[in-house]
Amino acid sequence: MPAKERFAKIDCTEELFSPTGALQDLDGRVRKADSVEFVAEITRNKEVPQAQAKPHCKGCACFADCVGEGLDHSIWELPRLRGKRFDEIAQQGYDLSEISGDGLTMGQRMHFQCVKSKKVMVNGRELQKSLNKMVFPLYFLDFESFSTIEPKYERLAPMQTVVTQYSLHILETPEGPLTHKEYLADATKDCRADLLQSLIQDLDASGSIVVYSSYEKTQLNACSELFEESSVQVAALISRLVDLEKIIKGNVNHPQFRGRTSLKVTLPALVPSYEGRYKNLAINNGADAAVAFDRLQSGTLQTGEIAQIRKNLLEYCELDTLALVELYRALIELASFNTK
Repeated sequence: MPAKERFAKIDCTEELFSPTGALQDLDGRVRKADSVEFVAEITRNKEVPQAQAKPHCKGCACFADCVGEGLDHSIWELPRLRGKRFDEIAQQGYDLSEISGDGLTMGQRMHFQCVKSKKVMVNGRELQKSLNKMVFPLYFLDFESFSTIEPKYERLAPMQTVVTQYSLHILETPEGPLTHKEYLADATKDCRADLLQSLIQDLDASGSIVVYSSYEKTQLNACSELFEESSVQVAALISRLVDLEKIIKGNVNHPQFRGRTSLKVTLPALVPSYEGRYKNLAINNGADAAVAFDRLQSGTLQTGEIAQIRKNLLEYCELDTLALVELYRALIELASFNTK
Protein backbone atom coordinates (compact mmCIF):
# COMPACT_ATOMS: atom_id res chain seq x y z
CA MET A 1 0.00 0.00 0.00
CA PRO A 2 1.51 3.39 -0.98
CA ALA A 3 2.59 5.60 1.92
CA LYS A 4 0.27 8.40 0.81
CA GLU A 5 -2.69 6.09 1.40
CA ARG A 6 -1.51 5.13 4.88
CA PHE A 7 -1.03 8.58 6.35
CA ALA A 8 -2.90 11.87 6.46
CA LYS A 9 -1.24 15.29 6.76
CA ILE A 10 -2.68 17.28 9.65
CA ASP A 11 -1.69 20.90 10.34
CA CYS A 12 -1.35 21.34 14.12
CA THR A 13 0.26 24.81 14.00
CA GLU A 14 -2.69 26.66 15.47
CA GLU A 15 -3.34 24.00 18.07
CA LEU A 16 0.28 24.08 19.28
CA PHE A 17 1.28 27.73 18.98
CA SER A 18 -1.93 29.67 19.65
CA PRO A 19 -2.05 31.82 22.84
CA THR A 20 -3.96 29.01 24.56
CA GLY A 21 -2.24 26.11 22.76
CA ALA A 22 -0.50 23.08 24.18
CA LEU A 23 2.98 24.66 24.18
CA GLN A 24 1.68 27.59 26.22
CA ASP A 25 0.37 25.12 28.78
CA LEU A 26 3.72 23.37 29.01
CA ASP A 27 5.62 26.52 29.96
CA GLY A 28 2.92 27.58 32.42
CA ARG A 29 1.67 30.65 30.60
CA VAL A 30 -1.95 29.46 30.81
CA ARG A 31 -1.98 27.57 34.11
CA LYS A 32 1.01 26.85 36.31
CA ALA A 33 -0.47 23.46 37.27
CA ASP A 34 -0.18 22.36 33.62
CA SER A 35 3.47 23.31 33.21
CA VAL A 36 6.43 20.95 32.94
CA GLU A 37 8.24 22.89 35.66
CA PHE A 38 5.35 22.46 38.09
CA VAL A 39 5.30 18.69 37.53
CA ALA A 40 9.10 18.54 37.89
CA GLU A 41 8.89 20.48 41.15
CA ILE A 42 6.34 18.04 42.56
CA THR A 43 8.26 14.93 41.50
CA ARG A 44 11.55 16.25 42.97
CA ASN A 45 9.93 16.76 46.34
CA LYS A 46 10.61 13.99 48.87
CA GLU A 47 7.27 14.62 50.56
CA VAL A 48 4.13 13.16 48.98
CA PRO A 49 1.90 16.11 47.99
CA GLN A 50 -1.52 16.52 49.51
CA ALA A 51 -4.04 14.75 47.29
CA GLN A 52 -6.70 16.90 45.71
CA ALA A 53 -9.92 15.17 44.73
CA LYS A 54 -10.81 15.75 41.08
CA PRO A 55 -13.41 14.14 38.80
CA HIS A 56 -10.70 12.45 36.72
CA CYS A 57 -9.22 10.70 39.79
CA LYS A 58 -11.58 7.80 39.09
CA GLY A 59 -9.52 6.66 36.11
CA CYS A 60 -6.16 6.90 37.87
CA ALA A 61 -4.17 3.74 38.59
CA CYS A 62 -3.38 5.12 42.05
CA PHE A 63 -7.02 5.83 42.96
CA ALA A 64 -7.36 2.99 45.50
CA ASP A 65 -4.16 4.08 47.26
CA CYS A 66 -4.95 7.78 47.16
CA VAL A 67 -8.29 9.59 47.47
CA GLY A 68 -10.17 6.31 46.99
CA GLU A 69 -8.42 4.46 49.82
CA GLY A 70 -10.83 2.67 52.14
CA LEU A 71 -13.95 3.83 50.32
CA ASP A 72 -16.84 1.40 49.92
CA HIS A 73 -18.93 3.39 47.43
CA SER A 74 -17.27 6.62 46.38
CA ILE A 75 -18.78 9.83 45.01
CA TRP A 76 -16.94 9.01 41.77
CA GLU A 77 -19.65 6.41 41.12
CA LEU A 78 -22.23 9.16 40.58
CA PRO A 79 -22.74 9.60 36.82
CA ARG A 80 -21.70 12.90 35.21
CA LEU A 81 -20.52 14.47 38.46
CA ARG A 82 -18.01 17.15 37.51
CA GLY A 83 -17.08 20.82 37.78
CA LYS A 84 -18.29 22.94 40.70
CA ARG A 85 -20.90 20.37 41.67
CA PHE A 86 -18.17 17.77 42.15
CA ASP A 87 -16.26 20.15 44.41
CA GLU A 88 -19.38 20.84 46.47
CA ILE A 89 -20.11 17.15 46.95
CA ALA A 90 -16.44 16.36 47.71
CA GLN A 91 -16.48 18.86 50.57
CA GLN A 92 -19.09 16.66 52.30
CA GLY A 93 -16.94 13.55 51.94
CA TYR A 94 -15.65 11.06 49.41
CA ASP A 95 -17.89 8.13 50.37
CA LEU A 96 -21.57 8.10 49.38
CA SER A 97 -22.45 7.33 53.00
CA GLU A 98 -21.08 10.76 53.98
CA ILE A 99 -23.13 12.95 51.64
CA SER A 100 -26.68 14.24 52.00
CA GLY A 101 -27.83 13.53 48.47
CA ASP A 102 -29.30 17.01 48.08
CA GLY A 103 -29.09 18.58 44.64
CA LEU A 104 -28.30 15.37 42.75
CA THR A 105 -29.62 14.81 39.25
CA MET A 106 -32.20 12.06 38.65
CA GLY A 107 -29.54 9.60 37.47
CA GLN A 108 -27.20 10.43 40.34
CA ARG A 109 -30.01 10.18 42.90
CA MET A 110 -31.05 6.78 41.55
CA HIS A 111 -27.58 5.35 42.16
CA PHE A 112 -27.26 7.15 45.52
CA GLN A 113 -30.52 5.63 46.76
CA CYS A 114 -29.60 2.23 45.34
CA VAL A 115 -26.35 2.17 47.33
CA LYS A 116 -27.98 3.62 50.45
CA SER A 117 -30.76 1.01 50.46
CA LYS A 118 -28.42 -1.81 49.36
CA LYS A 119 -31.11 -2.94 46.95
CA VAL A 120 -31.40 -3.40 43.18
CA MET A 121 -33.61 -0.65 41.77
CA VAL A 122 -35.63 -1.60 38.70
CA ASN A 123 -38.08 0.35 36.58
CA GLY A 124 -40.08 -2.80 35.99
CA ARG A 125 -42.71 -1.50 33.60
CA GLU A 126 -40.28 0.29 31.31
CA LEU A 127 -37.89 -2.67 31.40
CA GLN A 128 -40.76 -4.96 30.40
CA LYS A 129 -41.73 -2.61 27.56
CA SER A 130 -38.17 -2.62 26.20
CA LEU A 131 -37.92 -6.39 26.36
CA ASN A 132 -41.36 -6.85 24.77
CA LYS A 133 -40.22 -4.86 21.72
CA MET A 134 -37.67 -7.55 20.89
CA VAL A 135 -38.75 -9.77 17.99
CA PHE A 136 -38.13 -13.52 17.95
CA PRO A 137 -36.01 -15.25 16.91
CA LEU A 138 -33.37 -13.42 18.95
CA TYR A 139 -29.81 -13.39 17.60
CA PHE A 140 -27.21 -12.73 20.29
CA LEU A 141 -24.17 -11.36 18.46
CA ASP A 142 -20.58 -10.60 19.46
CA PHE A 143 -17.59 -9.54 17.33
CA GLU A 144 -13.89 -9.97 18.00
CA SER A 145 -11.33 -7.90 16.14
CA PHE A 146 -7.74 -6.72 15.92
CA SER A 147 -5.83 -3.70 14.63
CA THR A 148 -2.18 -3.16 13.74
CA ILE A 149 0.06 -0.22 12.93
CA GLU A 150 1.16 -1.91 9.72
CA PRO A 151 -1.97 -2.59 7.60
CA LYS A 152 -2.29 -6.27 6.78
CA TYR A 153 -4.69 -5.89 3.86
CA GLU A 154 -5.56 -3.56 1.02
CA ARG A 155 -7.98 -0.69 1.74
CA LEU A 156 -6.96 -0.66 5.38
CA ALA A 157 -5.49 2.23 7.41
CA PRO A 158 -3.02 1.93 10.31
CA MET A 159 -4.81 0.84 13.51
CA GLN A 160 -8.11 0.43 11.68
CA THR A 161 -10.26 -2.23 13.29
CA VAL A 162 -10.73 -5.52 11.41
CA VAL A 163 -13.48 -7.89 12.56
CA THR A 164 -11.99 -11.38 12.63
CA GLN A 165 -14.75 -13.51 14.10
CA TYR A 166 -18.27 -13.58 15.40
CA SER A 167 -20.36 -15.77 17.64
CA LEU A 168 -24.13 -16.05 17.29
CA HIS A 169 -26.53 -17.70 19.72
CA ILE A 170 -30.07 -17.99 18.37
CA LEU A 171 -33.17 -18.25 20.55
CA GLU A 172 -36.12 -19.20 18.37
CA THR A 173 -38.84 -18.72 21.01
CA PRO A 174 -38.87 -17.61 24.69
CA GLU A 175 -38.81 -21.22 25.85
CA GLY A 176 -37.32 -22.70 22.70
CA PRO A 177 -33.94 -24.34 22.06
CA LEU A 178 -30.74 -22.34 21.79
CA THR A 179 -28.58 -22.91 18.70
CA HIS A 180 -25.12 -21.58 17.91
CA LYS A 181 -23.31 -20.41 14.79
CA GLU A 182 -19.82 -18.94 14.47
CA TYR A 183 -17.16 -17.71 12.08
CA LEU A 184 -13.41 -17.31 12.50
CA ALA A 185 -11.36 -15.84 9.68
CA ASP A 186 -8.40 -17.55 8.06
CA ALA A 187 -5.53 -15.45 9.40
CA THR A 188 -3.45 -15.98 6.26
CA LYS A 189 -5.77 -13.95 4.03
CA ASP A 190 -8.26 -11.08 3.95
CA CYS A 191 -11.61 -12.62 4.95
CA ARG A 192 -13.59 -9.43 5.58
CA ALA A 193 -15.94 -9.90 2.62
CA ASP A 194 -16.45 -13.59 3.37
CA LEU A 195 -17.16 -12.87 7.05
CA LEU A 196 -19.76 -10.25 6.13
CA GLN A 197 -21.57 -12.55 3.70
CA SER A 198 -21.55 -15.38 6.24
CA LEU A 199 -22.98 -13.04 8.87
CA ILE A 200 -25.75 -11.79 6.57
CA GLN A 201 -26.74 -15.38 5.80
CA ASP A 202 -26.64 -16.49 9.46
CA LEU A 203 -28.78 -13.56 10.64
CA ASP A 204 -31.58 -14.32 8.16
CA ALA A 205 -34.15 -11.65 7.32
CA SER A 206 -36.02 -11.04 10.58
CA GLY A 207 -35.64 -11.10 14.35
CA SER A 208 -33.89 -8.80 16.80
CA ILE A 209 -30.09 -8.83 16.87
CA VAL A 210 -29.05 -8.47 20.50
CA VAL A 211 -25.69 -6.83 21.26
CA TYR A 212 -24.04 -5.10 24.19
CA SER A 213 -22.82 -1.53 23.51
CA SER A 214 -22.56 0.25 20.17
CA TYR A 215 -19.46 -1.68 19.07
CA GLU A 216 -21.18 -4.07 16.66
CA LYS A 217 -23.13 -1.20 15.10
CA THR A 218 -19.91 0.74 14.56
CA GLN A 219 -18.25 -2.22 12.86
CA LEU A 220 -21.29 -2.94 10.69
CA ASN A 221 -21.29 0.68 9.52
CA ALA A 222 -17.61 0.30 8.64
CA CYS A 223 -18.41 -2.86 6.66
CA SER A 224 -21.15 -1.00 4.80
CA GLU A 225 -18.67 1.68 3.74
CA LEU A 226 -16.07 -0.87 2.70
CA PHE A 227 -18.45 -3.12 0.78
CA GLU A 228 -20.95 -0.76 -0.83
CA GLU A 229 -22.55 -3.60 -2.77
CA SER A 230 -23.82 -4.98 0.56
CA SER A 231 -24.80 -1.65 2.12
CA VAL A 232 -28.55 -2.22 1.82
CA GLN A 233 -28.32 -5.62 3.52
CA VAL A 234 -26.08 -4.22 6.25
CA ALA A 235 -28.47 -1.31 6.84
CA ALA A 236 -31.25 -3.86 7.34
CA LEU A 237 -29.14 -5.64 9.96
CA ILE A 238 -28.40 -2.38 11.78
CA SER A 239 -32.12 -1.57 11.92
CA ARG A 240 -32.67 -4.81 13.86
CA LEU A 241 -30.02 -4.17 16.54
CA VAL A 242 -31.08 -4.07 20.19
CA ASP A 243 -28.50 -2.81 22.69
CA LEU A 244 -28.86 -4.51 26.09
CA GLU A 245 -26.57 -1.92 27.68
CA LYS A 246 -29.02 0.86 26.81
CA ILE A 247 -31.88 -1.15 28.28
CA ILE A 248 -29.97 -1.72 31.51
CA LYS A 249 -28.74 1.87 31.72
CA GLY A 250 -32.28 3.23 31.55
CA ASN A 251 -34.01 0.72 33.81
CA VAL A 252 -31.71 -1.12 36.22
CA ASN A 253 -29.39 0.08 38.96
CA HIS A 254 -27.40 -2.28 41.16
CA PRO A 255 -25.01 -1.31 43.98
CA GLN A 256 -22.35 -3.49 42.34
CA PHE A 257 -22.61 -1.50 39.10
CA ARG A 258 -20.82 1.34 40.90
CA GLY A 259 -22.26 3.82 38.44
CA ARG A 260 -21.13 1.93 35.34
CA THR A 261 -22.88 -0.34 32.84
CA SER A 262 -20.09 -2.15 30.99
CA LEU A 263 -20.61 -5.90 30.55
CA LYS A 264 -17.71 -6.60 32.93
CA VAL A 265 -19.75 -4.86 35.64
CA THR A 266 -23.34 -5.84 34.89
CA LEU A 267 -22.77 -9.53 34.12
CA PRO A 268 -21.27 -10.56 37.50
CA ALA A 269 -23.85 -8.41 39.32
CA LEU A 270 -26.92 -9.82 37.55
CA VAL A 271 -25.59 -13.31 36.74
CA PRO A 272 -23.13 -14.09 39.57
CA SER A 273 -22.74 -17.72 38.52
CA TYR A 274 -21.34 -16.73 35.14
CA GLU A 275 -18.32 -14.70 36.24
CA GLY A 276 -16.06 -17.64 37.06
CA ARG A 277 -16.56 -19.32 33.69
CA TYR A 278 -14.07 -17.01 31.97
CA LYS A 279 -11.29 -17.93 34.41
CA ASN A 280 -11.04 -21.43 32.95
CA LEU A 281 -10.45 -20.21 29.39
CA ALA A 282 -7.03 -19.96 27.75
CA ILE A 283 -8.26 -16.71 26.16
CA ASN A 284 -10.62 -14.76 28.41
CA ASN A 285 -10.61 -11.15 27.22
CA GLY A 286 -10.70 -9.16 23.99
CA ALA A 287 -7.10 -7.97 24.21
CA ASP A 288 -5.79 -11.53 24.47
CA ALA A 289 -8.02 -12.54 21.57
CA ALA A 290 -6.52 -9.80 19.38
CA VAL A 291 -2.98 -10.88 20.30
CA ALA A 292 -3.83 -14.51 19.57
CA PHE A 293 -5.14 -13.68 16.11
CA ASP A 294 -2.03 -11.64 15.41
CA ARG A 295 0.04 -14.70 16.30
CA LEU A 296 -1.94 -16.70 13.75
CA GLN A 297 -0.80 -14.20 11.12
CA SER A 298 2.87 -14.51 12.03
CA GLY A 299 3.51 -17.59 9.88
CA THR A 300 5.76 -19.07 12.58
CA LEU A 301 3.33 -21.48 14.25
CA GLN A 302 3.11 -25.23 13.83
CA THR A 303 -0.14 -26.83 12.65
CA GLY A 304 -1.02 -28.03 16.15
CA GLU A 305 -0.48 -24.57 17.64
CA ILE A 306 -2.70 -22.97 15.00
CA ALA A 307 -5.50 -25.46 15.69
CA GLN A 308 -5.29 -24.88 19.44
CA ILE A 309 -5.36 -21.07 19.16
CA ARG A 310 -8.34 -21.21 16.80
CA LYS A 311 -10.14 -23.51 19.27
CA ASN A 312 -9.38 -21.08 22.13
CA LEU A 313 -10.66 -18.10 20.13
CA LEU A 314 -13.91 -19.85 19.24
CA GLU A 315 -14.51 -20.92 22.85
CA TYR A 316 -14.02 -17.38 24.14
CA CYS A 317 -16.29 -15.71 21.60
CA GLU A 318 -18.99 -18.37 22.13
CA LEU A 319 -18.95 -17.72 25.87
CA ASP A 320 -19.45 -14.00 25.23
CA THR A 321 -22.71 -14.50 23.36
CA LEU A 322 -23.87 -17.12 25.83
CA ALA A 323 -23.30 -14.45 28.48
CA LEU A 324 -25.67 -12.16 26.59
CA VAL A 325 -28.31 -14.89 26.62
CA GLU A 326 -27.96 -15.32 30.38
CA LEU A 327 -28.06 -11.56 30.90
CA TYR A 328 -31.23 -11.33 28.81
CA ARG A 329 -32.85 -14.06 30.91
CA ALA A 330 -31.84 -12.25 34.10
CA LEU A 331 -33.52 -9.09 32.82
CA ILE A 332 -36.69 -11.07 32.01
CA GLU A 333 -36.78 -12.26 35.62
CA LEU A 334 -36.16 -8.76 36.98
CA ALA A 335 -38.93 -7.31 34.84
CA SER A 336 -41.37 -10.05 35.84
CA PHE A 337 -40.62 -9.70 39.55
CA ASN A 338 -40.88 -5.90 39.54
CA THR A 339 -44.17 -5.64 37.64
CA LYS A 340 -46.20 -7.91 39.92
